[in-house]
Amino acid sequence: MPDLDMRTVSFLVSFLSFIFGVGLLFFHFEQKNFKGINLVAISQICMSIGIGLIFLLGKIPMWVSALLSNMILCGGFTLCLYGICQYRDACSRLCKISLLGLIPLFLALLYFYFIENSLNTRAATASLHLGITQLFACIVIVKGKAFDNPLPQYTLALAFGLVSLTMFIRALLLIQADELNQYIQAGWVHQIPYLSSMFLIMATSFSLVWLVNGRLTRSVEALSIRDNLTSLYNRRGMDKLTNQITTDKSKQPLPLVVMMCDIDHFKSINDQFGHLVGDQVIVNVSEQIQACVRVNDVAIRYGGEEFLILLPNTPLANAHIVAERIRNAVYNIPLHHQNMSPISISIGVSQQHKGDNLDSLIREADKALYQAKKNGRNCVVIAPCECEEIRLKHA
Repeated sequence: MPDLDMRTVSFLVSFLSFIFGVGLLFFHFEQKNFKGINLVAISQICMSIGIGLIFLLGKIPMWVSALLSNMILCGGFTLCLYGICQYRDACSRLCKISLLGLIPLFLALLYFYFIENSLNTRAATASLHLGITQLFACIVIVKGKAFDNPLPQYTLALAFGLVSLTMFIRALLLIQADELNQYIQAGWVHQIPYLSSMFLIMATSFSLVWLVNGRLTRSVEALSIRDNLTSLYNRRGMDKLTNQITTDKSKQPLPLVVMMCDIDHFKSINDQFGHLVGDQVIVNVSEQIQACVRVNDVAIRYGGEEFLILLPNTPLANAHIVAERIRNAVYNIPLHHQNMSPISISIGVSQQHKGDNLDSLIREADKALYQAKKNGRNCVVIAPCECEEIRLKHA
């Protein structure tokens, strides 16, 4: 294959690295909540400086091109690894290994410049450190704890893995090759890793933007299914989750139980104490509901002062215990004013039978709730309403 001009290659890589680094840094200013992006951006600027010193080979002192450029380049990739560790919420152990590896790298560069001058060995040593750091980055991207879209995640991991491979091959070939006198006249063995690094820099920037976009999309989706006041699921969240609950019947040998809850005399609380106190009452009640239900139960703010609770795979007797637990917990909420009566809640419970869908379950629970209101509030009624009422009132 025809050789490329090494000075041109280094200029292109340095220029693109700087442009993408600055662009990623501006992107970080708009998305400061995501850790590590700023470090990756700074690392790309460092890489640009390191490769730019190679471009200036022959116009600046030789030790700057031979020693400082390699240290800045390898240090930049170590910083990039640390930024990826932060973004992927991964252990920084591999980053520490890469950072400590800069010490023997610096000593080797000194030795093979001032004592036993060998351009091949210096380049092979730097390639080895770069390859190890890039391999570490590949591992961190795959093993990180943060949840990300798999396609950009594995695309970025593949890019780091492939460039790491080119660095290892370069180090192996340099050890066996004849000594190079003029680095600026280097052939494809040196040029291909630089071009692959340019590809990696672009892939890193694009993949990070892709990954952040995925997190933002999931964040918006999560907000859209949650109630702003209570953080319980809203009606949209109910539609999304109930489809999963009602369709996955193979894992639910026991029926679905639905509870419809309503805060008693809530309009009077709003009228007497104001809507801010009313909102706080709703928040307090939602907190007690969340504390009383199981992890796989679904609590929903159904509307206003009404709450809907779905208990999959639950015996009716257990659902009754949960309902009474909620009722007692709400009744014992500390009062916001001395003149305020104890907060109470009425609950209607319905159990799924053959042929029932969610709408019919909610209708039955609503009828039971109406019966609880009719019977004096602060009680639990199980549908159908002709069944014996389960009631417990505080004096």
